[in-house]
Amino acid sequence: MKNLQEELKESIAKKDNVRISEINFKSLEIIRDAQKIENELVEIEKQIENISESIDFLDDKNPLDLTSLIEKFKEFNTNLTKNQDSYIITPKKEEISNCIEYFRNLEVLKNDLEQNINKFLKEINLKSNFNMVIDDDYKSFKIIIQFIRGNKEEVNFENLTTPEKIFFIITLYISIKVLLKSKRIIFSNLLLPSQYNKRGSIFRTIRKSIPVFRNEEDLKDYNIIYIISNLEMKKPIENIKIINLGELS
Repeated sequence: MKNLQEELKESIAKKDNVRISEINFKSLEIIRDAQKIENELVEIEKQIENISESIDFLDDKNPLDLTSLIEKFKEFNTNLTKNQDSYIITPKKEEISNCIEYFRNLEVLKNDLEQNINKFLKEINLKSNFNMVIDDDYKSFKIIIQFIRGNKEEVNFENLTTPEKIFFIITLYISIKVLLKSKRIIFSNLLLPSQYNKRGSIFRTIRKSIPVFRNEEDLKDYNIIYIISNLEMKKPIENIKIINLGELS
């Protein structure tokens, strides 16, 4: 290879051709002997053969014989049926008992929350149902809320009117606080998403929720404070004490 490179250099130097003289003769070093190339071709042929065998079942004209594979599955199924007791993992009784107890506690909380919020929703002729749902794969758990309007029309949250949605959101927050035994409940319109921060609906909710605290025996011990920002109250609300923070400053 070295001799060949030298001969080529001398021959090109005589021709005085600039483009040819720029050739990198080191690229000639990639040339391999015939035996090495032949060995690589044999290895490639083996790989192609393996690939061909693995995709025979995709060939409609020459499908793979699956009889032996089916027999293996049948044998496996028979063994599994005979020895199924050894494959069943039995959880401890205590673990099952704890899970059931947790679920019962959750159901009690769900029922209490539903009961609390319905005390408020009846003021706008609505009733809610909290349904616990487990998906078919037993991996997802959720609570779906359905509403009954006027004791007959069943709707979901999306089908409520905007005032009904705002009333539900605010009273849900209050009901959760009651469930947590928070004797002093503080709510601000700043907690609401912008699309639900509507002056008329917020003051309507306050106006209708105040009598619930006065009339329901188990709610009389609770104090609720509404902090309203940047919304003007055009109609007075009975039985509340109003403090204008702007005047205090």
